[in-house]
Amino acid sequence: MVSLISLPGISFGVVCVIDGIITIPARSKQKSVQCPCCNIMSKRVHSSYTRILRDLPISTHCVSVHLTVRKFFCKNTECEKKIFTEQPGNEIKAYSRMTKRTRDMLQNILLEVSARKGSYIANLISLPISPSTALRMIDSLPIPPTEKVTVLGVDDWAYRKGLTYGTVLVNMETGEVIDLLIGRDGVSLKGWLAKHPEIEIVTRDRASAYSSTVSSMLPNAIQVADKFHLLKNFSDCVYSVIRIEYRNLAISMNEKSLQTEPLHPEIPKENEKVPLNAKGERNEYIKYRFEKVKAMLKDGAGLKTVARSLQISRNAVRRYAKVDVLPIKSIYHKYDYNEYLEIISIGFSEGKSFPKIYARMKEAGFKGSHSAFYCQFKDHPMRTTPTVYKAINIKLRLLSPRKISRYLAFKDLSKIKDETDRELMEKLLSKSSTLKKIREQVLTFKELLLGNNVTLLKEWMDRTLSIGISQLQSFVRGLMGDIEAVKNAVETNWSNGQVEGQVNRLKSIKRQMYGRASFELLRRKVILSKVG
Repeated sequence: MVSLISLPGISFGVVCVIDGIITIPARSKQKSVQCPCCNIMSKRVHSSYTRILRDLPISTHCVSVHLTVRKFFCKNTECEKKIFTEQPGNEIKAYSRMTKRTRDMLQNILLEVSARKGSYIANLISLPISPSTALRMIDSLPIPPTEKVTVLGVDDWAYRKGLTYGTVLVNMETGEVIDLLIGRDGVSLKGWLAKHPEIEIVTRDRASAYSSTVSSMLPNAIQVADKFHLLKNFSDCVYSVIRIEYRNLAISMNEKSLQTEPLHPEIPKENEKVPLNAKGERNEYIKYRFEKVKAMLKDGAGLKTVARSLQISRNAVRRYAKVDVLPIKSIYHKYDYNEYLEIISIGFSEGKSFPKIYARMKEAGFKGSHSAFYCQFKDHPMRTTPTVYKAINIKLRLLSPRKISRYLAFKDLSKIKDETDRELMEKLLSKSSTLKKIREQVLTFKELLLGNNVTLLKEWMDRTLSIGISQLQSFVRGLMGDIEAVKNAVETNWSNGQVEGQVNRLKSIKRQMYGRASFELLRRKVILSKVG
């Protein structure tokens, strides 16, 4: 057993087990020891004491090394130290309560997990430590000096989202994090770049703080705008355009989808009672919707497809599917509206809204609710011209602006999995020439960034400007302001993808510590961790 736990420069005595702890007496093999101040060897022993060190466990048993350490007199009368303590071997550091190999194992574990989890794991492997000790062990780790960097990746990360931010630096050739800096305004980055003039290429996002800092500190370095951020920025621009034009798109989608059929209702004559809806009578929209549901189900459409196409709930589709005839709905008219016919007629003729007409009726003594009044007269002939038109088709459901902007990037619309979304997208493109032009620019921009032909960039920007939409023009002007970095993004294969991956890794480490880690602790975990 002693051979298994051997330490250089240390001799072991007889092993014994006390209360489940393997206890091993040990002492140094050195006969003479060098003074740490004057480097003169001494054999004269002053006294000795016992240090208790924890070593790696054996078969889940804790190992305790009881090391007898001697103190020596210094022979040099002019030396400041009259008495000094021997330091036996490289495995035992001054003031440490565990061997170096034990500390190294615990630090490797603690770099990958939080302090509380690390404490729990350490207890499971018979190396009990507290969470506070775990934090101190990580804080004591030194950060290795940065080696020569040729290609640098720069991006920002949120220490507290919306409040404080930092900058992450990545060696793009090795894919490893070099350092974390406080702030994203370029001040800390400027100081770091001053120490590394050997950098030749810098990949970054399109933040002006980084571009200006790199230009001032490394004027000869090649700056490369990140392709992902370029696509993301253009996608956000397209999304803003669609949001603004969304109403017009909705109108163009439905302008020919509503077929009208003239009705010639009889307008009530003076002193004639207002004809109320017959008990259980359904309006034309509900009747048409019921017939449409039955027809679609008969054609083999699923409940979800029917519900999405007609913009009704699946429960309503299920109810209609179970019956062959539209069920009669009981309607009870509690109030007599004939007393207020003149007020209602005048209000409608003046183009007044329901709330204003209702207020006049309340002043005249009407006791009913606004909702009851609205439901009774919303489709009433008094509210319309003598020729009333009813919609015998349902408005087409329009996709959300976010979905439209995402589907515009599909080169082949047949790859849209949702059949309804695919049909709506095809119809939308057929009706909107502007949207069709935007889609062409989106697809061309993707091909441009994936290819290496930078000559097409100028042509693409000119076509985008010719569309005449202010948001797209603003995006192109932004590209012109950073044109060299954009050109380098097209020509080179460098990208900030590795940096984005490291930012996601940083977020994961930050979250496992519940966001309460100090900056220095987070910095050590990100730089020194091999897995997390």
